[in-house]
Amino acid sequence: MDLSAGPILTEVHYLTSDNDSVSFKIGMEQQDTLLKDYKKGSAVVYRTYYRPDSLCIDTFKTAYDTYTPAIENVWVDLTTKYLLNAGNPFYYDTWDGGRWGNLADWTTTDNVKNAGGYGGYEVKNHSMIAMESGWGKPSITNGKIYQSLYLPYSGKWRMTVNMNDLNDQGRKYIVAALGQNFPDIEHAEDQSLAYYEFSSNHGGDNISITFSIDTPGYVTLGFLASMTDNGSFYEVNYLKLEYNYSN
Repeated sequence: MDLSAGPILTEVHYLTSDNDSVSFKIGMEQQDTLLKDYKKGSAVVYRTYYRPDSLCIDTFKTAYDTYTPAIENVWVDLTTKYLLNAGNPFYYDTWDGGRWGNLADWTTTDNVKNAGGYGGYEVKNHSMIAMESGWGKPSITNGKIYQSLYLPYSGKWRMTVNMNDLNDQGRKYIVAALGQNFPDIEHAEDQSLAYYEFSSNHGGDNISITFSIDTPGYVTLGFLASMTDNGSFYEVNYLKLEYNYSN
């Protein structure tokens, strides 16, 4: 779209699976839109509003245009809408000025902050979520880094974690739990919506867990680990949160 022509918003109309008509307007700053409960195979109608000059008092509209989305089990990336501080880069709340810090927007248990009161945020060549024990740092038992977020759509969700590096020492989990509480490591597998034990994975791996919720609500996502002081670690480059849009 030619932004120099002065587009200001787009008006959209579509049918839901119950044949209800839905219409809304979105500003030009919005990069994507989810048509919730869209009736598969039906037409989406839209037009754009323009104000070609800042001194112009009139708003112009294009003719309606129509298209039919081709949708079949589509994963929509909603990371920036719902997951805070998801990486590339990660941001710290406090930092020791060197390698270690404390993450912004994530809850980190005190035992993970085992580098002089810092931990969970690590900088090498770039910023990462990380846990480490050994090499002069004490062991971590039931260490947690997690975030509670409100997911507004029922259905299937997927969180993907891109690993920077890790070793196979200790027990390490990626977990999704219903509500705003995060389970202890001994309940990672029986008090979660989904989990994955990733100690045997490798740097560069993309690890995904998929979970479903019956109604909109809070879900808590994050990492659980117990690691001895004989040298155990993992490092995360970024996370991605997606919603499965299918009818």
